[in-house]
Formats: sequence, C-alpha cells, structure tokens
Amino acid sequence: MRKKAYLVGEFSRFVSVGIAATLVHLSIVWSVIRADLAPPFWANLMAFLIAFVVSFLGHYYWTFKTRLPRNHAAARFFLIAVTGFAFNSFVLILIVRQDLMAPEWAAVISTLFVPAITFVASRFWGFPRPGDNALSNGD
Repeated sequence: MRKKAYLVGEFSRFVSVGIAATLVHLSIVWSVIRADLAPPFWANLMAFLIAFVVSFLGHYYWTFKTRLPRNHAAARFFLIAVTGFAFNSFVLILIVRQDLMAPEWAAVISTLFVPAITFVASRFWGFPRPGDNALSNGD
C-alpha cells in the first residue's frame, strides 16, 4: 500500500512539473509563431529546448529524486525527451502540412500526445530508484 501511495505522489509531482514545462513550451511556441519570428518547426524546437530544462530540473530534484548523477540522468532524460519531441514534431508537421488547423493549435495538439509515454520511460529508466527493475541497470 505504501509503494502505491508513493507512486501516486510521484505521478502527481510528474503531472505538476509536466504542466509547468508544457505551459512554458506552449507559451513560447505560440508566441513565436504568432509573432512570425520562426516557422512552426523551429518555434517548436526552441520551445522544446527551454521546456526541457524546466522539465529535467523539476523531475530530477522533485518528482523522482533519483540517486543517479545529474549528468547521467540528464543524458537519459534527454533521450526520452528527444524521442517525445520527434513524435511531437512529426504530428505537428503532419497537421500543418495537411492544413488541418492553424499552426498554433497544431502545436497544442502535438504537444499533448507525449506525457504518458514520458512518465513511464522516466520513472523506470530516466530516473530509476535502486531495485526498480532490470531496465534501470542498463544504459
């Protein structure tokens, strides 16, 4: 029961950090696109990189409190985040090229697809606790 309660708390912290990072991401990508400072893909990349810092620091120090060295956890989380970003970008480009909706709204839709996959990968590989499972032992 205690482990379940901890996981619920961890997930709640993940959601809080994720919301903060997502709001950073969306506010930057929306603003850059609306101001016509960059095309949607480049605006999304810029927003991703800034939101990555917010997300990593929040998850490392608060959500997961891993014992991994910060640079090791950062490298793992960066791989997770880049995979999520690639998926996010694919969806964004697909929606924009098909002219299914305005680029600002396409950025919102594409950004909302990633969090569930990111939680599982982060919890068990990016920021593992000792004894979590076999995935946390390998690089």
